[in-house]
Amino acid sequence: MMDEPAVRINHSYTPNTGVRNNQWGAYDFVALEDIPSGSEIFFDYETTEDDLTTDFQVCCPLPADRSASESRGFHSLPPSVKARYGEFIANYLKAPTADSQ
Repeated sequence: MMDEPAVRINHSYTPNTGVRNNQWGAYDFVALEDIPSGSEIFFDYETTEDDLTTDFQVCCPLPADRSASESRGFHSLPPSVKARYGEFIANYLKAPTADSQ
């Protein structure tokens, strides 16, 4: 479960923030680009989740640069999308998986 402010930040496949784990076991939201005053802040939920619910998958159809898979989440992202986020993903997702070895 996420708490403030994360519960107030909407998902986008073209986010203006990424996440970084902080010392309290939560996330800091880091600007990936200049964000003009008054603009909405977005992050890609797949940068904090290895598996997304079916409800999420139904309400947020995939953009063209991502292919559908049985289980959507960080490890199903194409390498180009992972590279775009760089270090700004949840720490637990940075560990290699059996699929990536």
